[in-house]
Amino acid sequence: MTEAGHLCFVLDDDRKICKGENVGLWIENKFQAAKQDGTIFIPYGSHPQTMKIIIQAGDFAQLWDFTRQTEKFLLSCNFFLNEESVLLGSNA
Repeated sequence: MTEAGHLCFVLDDDRKICKGENVGLWIENKFQAAKQDGTIFIPYGSHPQTMKIIIQAGDFAQLWDFTRQTEKFLLSCNFFLNEESVLLGSNA
């Protein structure tokens, strides 16, 4: 997973990345073609969802379960204040 979505590859029997035409994924009735380096990018969804996809490499295709994740944001912060810099008072 990346900051913007899922990064996928199609591997052959020798565990090498498949490249070329007709390499990619069918997801939600759309073909996501692999780039020249074999990477396939799938953006995050609006909610977690498990779906069926078709992995294709040339004339070979396989049905697979895929769970599309959502973006998750986390902000962590620490504050350090001196007691002398805090003023007590009312919200008038």
